[in-house]
This record gives sequence, structure tokens and C-alpha cells, in this order.
Amino acid sequence: MPGYTLFLADTLAATLVVPLVNGGRVRKNTIVSLLFALTLVMLLIGCEDTKARQENQQLKAHVAELVKENGNLGNRVDELTQENAALKQENDQLKQRAKTKKTKKSKHHRTTSSGQ
Repeated sequence: MPGYTLFLADTLAATLVVPLVNGGRVRKNTIVSLLFALTLVMLLIGCEDTKARQENQQLKAHVAELVKENGNLGNRVDELTQENAALKQENDQLKQRAKTKKTKKSKHHRTTSSGQ
């Protein structure tokens, strides 16, 4: 519709300016046409502005939701990082216990086998 709005504005300017430049008088139907075109242009601009405002409000709401979700996801990443560190520490402790048990069993088996 912006192209149509520009067309109407050009038509409006031609209707008003051409008669005045040529030194002629503006007729009543020209003024009525001018006012009608001006009203139409203003309505179209108003509709476009209203649509743009509504779209802008929707986009702002969507951005607010995304910011909130991003914050929640950031918190979740922090939680998972802490859990991962705790599990890694626990895994390392279990590996140490397994090595300790193997070492004790190996010594025990050696004494048993050397005893026979």
C-alpha cells in the first residue's frame, strides 16, 4: 500500500498545484476531490501506522518471552555444569577406589598363590 499512498499524494499535488501554477481558479469539485484524496491518504497512513504499532507490540512481547527463556536456559546450563562437575568428581573417586581394591586384591592373590 505504500506505493498506492504515494500515487494518491502525487495525484493530490497535481490536482492542487497545476491549476494554481497556470493561474487558473480551483473549482469546487477540485477542492472536494482534494479533500477526499487527502482524507483517503490520511486513513491509509493511519492504517499502516496502526498495523506497524500492533506488529511492534507483538514483536516486543515475543522478545520479552525470548529474553526470559534465555535467562532460564542460562540458569539450567549453570545447574548442569555444577552437576557435571559433581559427577566428574564422584567418578574420579570411584576410579580411585577401584584402583585401590585391585591393588589390594592383587597383593592378596599373590600371597595366596605363593602360599600353595
